[in-house]
Amino acid sequence: MEISQYLSEFYNNYDEDSRLASKHGSVEFLTTMRYVEKYIFEFVRKEDIDDLVRALPVTRLHYAAIDGCALFMREAIDAMDDDTFELYLKYHFFTCEREDLAGITGHAVDMLRK
Repeated sequence: MEISQYLSEFYNNYDEDSRLASKHGSVEFLTTMRYVEKYIFEFVRKEDIDDLVRALPVTRLHYAAIDGCALFMREAIDAMDDDTFELYLKYHFFTCEREDLAGITGHAVDMLRK
């Protein structure tokens, strides 16, 4: 079994919305978001990241847009039937590493080798 299939099957057994709606879930979520906002997230441009990486003894393996245009199409993507969603995923995976589209994302993965 592929890892992505395993993870999907594992997490599909849990109702995250109900869990997070509980007081305990709310505390967990709000605490996590407080620290994420305070210490982790900082909005930067890819050019800024490139400047930081240039100063390191690393080689970039991949830089991929995680959301891509899904940020602007959230409702449309949620309404897609399975076949249309599969087609959208093919498009996303085809374009997520294109440099000319790297800035169209809210999140990115930068894979580096030391």
